[in-house]
Amino acid sequence: MPCYTINLDPLFEEIGVSITKSARVRLDQYIQEILGTIDADCDTVWPLLNNKLKNPQWAAEFKEQLKTKWAARDWREGLLS
Repeated sequence: MPCYTINLDPLFEEIGVSITKSARVRLDQYIQEILGTIDADCDTVWPLLNNKLKNPQWAAEFKEQLKTKWAARDWREGLLS
């Protein structure tokens, strides 16, 4: 499970994500797609993301992209976790 996602729980709640282990894994994938850091470890992703989230415009765009990716997922995936 991606270690940095615990820091994003308020953001996940804001965009309407129910937090489960499988959701964290899927969100990590979406976050890394947005950042362009596919399969990077927590020590790479979290400092980059945390720094970028300090920019309000980038943070708003990020939330919208993440929300869109989450809404487009196959919702049946979470039924097994």
